This record gives sequence, C-alpha cells and structure tokens, in this order.
Amino acid sequence: MKHLYKIEDPLEIKLIVLHALIEADKPLTIPQITEIALTSAEINYFDLLSALDFLVGAKEIYTYKSMEQKLVYALTAEGQTSAQHFYMRIPLEIREYVSQAISDMFASERKRRQLTAKVVPVNYNQFSAEMHLLDHDLPVLELRFFAGDMDHAERICERFKNNSADIYAGIAALLTTEIKSHEV
Repeated sequence: MKHLYKIEDPLEIKLIVLHALIEADKPLTIPQITEIALTSAEINYFDLLSALDFLVGAKEIYTYKSMEQKLVYALTAEGQTSAQHFYMRIPLEIREYVSQAISDMFASERKRRQLTAKVVPVNYNQFSAEMHLLDHDLPVLELRFFAGDMDHAERICERFKNNSADIYAGIAALLTTEIKSHEV
C-alpha cells in the first residue's frame, strides 16, 4: 500500500472526507468513504468515523437511505463550499490518491453491474433465471428463462455468468442470420 502520509490531524481527515464526496460527485456509503480514505493515506478508522460524525453535526454533510436502503453521506451546500475553499490544504498526492481510489471503485462497481444473473421464484417450487448483460450500463441482452426447480435455475445462472459472451453471440447469430428460403 502507498500510505506515504499518516494523517492524524482531525481537520485534515474532515477535509479528505469532504474532498472525497465532492470528487465522487455522488453520495457515498461508509464502506466506500472508508475505502477511499484508507487507500489514500494512513488514517485511523475510528478517527475517520469521528470526522464523519462531526461533519454531520456541523451540517457539512447529511445522511439518508438510498433506494437500495443503504445509508449514504452527501454534501450540503456548506460542505461543498468548505471542500472547495480548503481544497489546497490537502496535499496534492493525497488528492491524486483520492481521485484514483474513486475511479477504481466506480470502475469495479460498473464491472459488477455489467453481468447479473439471479434466481427468481415464479410459483411454489418453481423458479426462473433472470439474466442481464450490459455494455456501459446499456442493456445488450435481458433474458428470463423458466427453469423449473431452484437447482436448475442456479445452474443456468452460473452458466450464463461463465459463458455470457458465447451465449450472446449464439443468440445474436440466430436472430440476425438471414432466413434462407427453400426453392420449391
């Protein structure tokens, strides 16, 4: 790990949190903030949580439940002003580490969303496999396949995850190949 800087000053930790939120340009969960901060500098985890509590109390950031029912932290107008005003108090190298950590985290999250497969109950003891293949968050293939029992649905999901490119190519070839008419 890089940790060239050990940050113990509570003000600097708060500024790093504000900077991470303004740089991310979207609300972040505690695990996300923690990942960004702790990969950017050597910061005590409990000092980081104290900084979050302070910033909420100071109305620099606020919390709410996301649509996924996760607690997220977002900047208030005052927090955004503070982040912009004190930007230069954060060492350049840490700002770069924060930017890289955010970029890596968002790329990893986007990659996880690109291919999904889950078992969905249809009726009592009947299941289907629901599969999605995305390209840059745009749907390329959405497929719901009735599988019968749960075991079969799980195997279909696993095969889709392991062979999505081949499955897509096969379906695309079947759907886009010109139908040859038989001469009579």
